[in-house]
Amino acid sequence: MTLGNAAPEPLVHIKDFRVDFGDKTVIKDLWFDVRAGEPFGVPGSNGPGKTTALRALLGLYQPTAGILHIGRKPFDPRDSARLGHLPEERGLHYGSIPCSGKLLIAGTYRKRNPTASH
Repeated sequence: MTLGNAAPEPLVHIKDFRVDFGDKTVIKDLWFDVRAGEPFGVPGSNGPGKTTALRALLGLYQPTAGILHIGRKPFDPRDSARLGHLPEERGLHYGSIPCSGKLLIAGTYRKRNPTASH
């Protein structure tokens, strides 16, 4: 709910987010909010944990602690189709994939997103 000039509630809310691998803490006290329609990026040099944080936020890594709310509800990795990220480095080189592989990728995408345009 927005009152007066107050900013709208965040669509994505991250607070006190932490990721440990064994006894090594790799993300500590991460926090941010993203509001609907607000562009959001995570620039930075190699090594500070951007990719690790995004993977944990998408449910690919198990966070050690913290809050992740999407649309005012605790995030469940089973709802990961609601989130996504566009990495700078493209890990999938379409030029090296044969036509049959590209069709398989397109079919899989289409099955998960039936309203996607052709």
